[in-house]
Amino acid sequence: MEKEKKEQLNKQDHGVSLDTVYDAIQDMIFTKDVDGKITSVNPVYSKHIKLSKDDIIGKTAAELGTMSEEAAEAIAEADKQVREGKTVLLSREWTTYPDGERMYTEMIKTPLIKDGDVTGVLVTIRNLTELKLNGGS
Repeated sequence: MEKEKKEQLNKQDHGVSLDTVYDAIQDMIFTKDVDGKITSVNPVYSKHIKLSKDDIIGKTAAELGTMSEEAAEAIAEADKQVREGKTVLLSREWTTYPDGERMYTEMIKTPLIKDGDVTGVLVTIRNLTELKLNGGS
């Protein structure tokens, strides 16, 4: 009975589109295709890197011009690991952005899988700077 109840809840239409949920999340979120091109982005990420959604969609991390070539190469390699291993990758690190802002972030990369094939990568970035500066891990 409990399993049936959960399945029913999962299928309920709450009158909210997936885009509305995506846009309401306060972490930076975007998706990439298998070529590393960004296919969707939420407003938090767009605002953070100071580019419009239209200026982001269809570009790779390197093409955005918001990071060094080395950083863009590291991102592409991590994306490749996620796609090929069909595994989640979690990292925490200090990042310096082009405007000089330093942020301690937790980045989670998750493969997007359809019918057993990886179709892209979902990236979630959470700002943990305040937690880190106040003695958190």
